[in-house]
Amino acid sequence: MRTGRFLEHAGQCASVRPSAAPAVSATTDYLKSRFPAFVFSLLFLTVFAMYPARAIAEEENPAFPSKRMTVTGALEKAAIDERGKVIAVEIWAEAGESTDYYLVNDDAKGNELLAFAGKRITATGIVEEDEDGNKIISVQAYTLLK
Repeated sequence: MRTGRFLEHAGQCASVRPSAAPAVSATTDYLKSRFPAFVFSLLFLTVFAMYPARAIAEEENPAFPSKRMTVTGALEKAAIDERGKVIAVEIWAEAGESTDYYLVNDDAKGNELLAFAGKRITATGIVEEDEDGNKIISVQAYTLLK
């Protein structure tokens, strides 16, 4: 440990120097006993500074603020597992000549919709946009259409 060597050398120099003032000699023993705590606290502060709390890190996309919307469209499979079970759905909504899709958030209401893949629905919820530009809806209420 380089730091320890420098401190030992400094302690030796301090104990040899001629002076009327008392010399500092137990410095290395004190630091050796405190070194693990110092390193842990330094690492903790570094990690905390680099990886702030999730609430701080996940800021809203200023180009697309979250808002409450009602979306009507076809509920389609977005992902299936290796056994063919639907694990994610999205709503394909017609908006004039274009079609928008909204990924359904993986929460309690969103999981209820997994059974209705292939049906038409009207869903109301909070729509946000992720960093890739995907619109994600956290469904609060839904109605199946015929």
